[in-house]
Amino acid sequence: MLDGRAARLLGADSRFGAQLDSLADLVSFGVAPSIIMYMWSLKTMGNAGWIAALIFCACGAIRLARFNVEAARDEGATKGNPYFTGLPTPAAACMMLLPLLISFQWNDPLVRQPWISGVVIAITSVLMVSRLPTPSIKYMKLQRQHRVMAAVFFSGLAALLILWPWATMTVGLLIYVASIPFAIVAHHPRYATHTTP
Repeated sequence: MLDGRAARLLGADSRFGAQLDSLADLVSFGVAPSIIMYMWSLKTMGNAGWIAALIFCACGAIRLARFNVEAARDEGATKGNPYFTGLPTPAAACMMLLPLLISFQWNDPLVRQPWISGVVIAITSVLMVSRLPTPSIKYMKLQRQHRVMAAVFFSGLAALLILWPWATMTVGLLIYVASIPFAIVAHHPRYATHTTP
């Protein structure tokens, strides 16, 4: 969220920078989480574990390529239409790492089973390349009268992240995932026009 705004404020934004930003996102939110999940759980599956990790990376690359094309055509998320097409790669990376976050709290051997990681990877990969609308925090604007309340909320959230980081991240991620169906309903008329041939 900050790198693009900083580039625009400094007058250093360019199409090359946008492509480089997506490449960095692919490494940070595609390759790195895949390696983490492989080393943590998927390696017991052998080649199938590598394939699952590579599928996630490939879907992340497709998602970012589509984002770049839509941004160039002004079809991406905007202030008037604050929705992305498909699950953003940062959210997908967090979703894929959800079993790992849960294991930090309960240390249940079941959570570490490779089939659970495989199912989570399959779901997040499909969501990334789907045409489903997902909320864009980037373009969510607060009304002036709500800013004090928002400051109190984010201060409390920061305190929770310090005291209970894994539980707070898990709950926050689950809330985001639960918001996707509401985004689909709210976006339904426009979404329907985009999907008709």
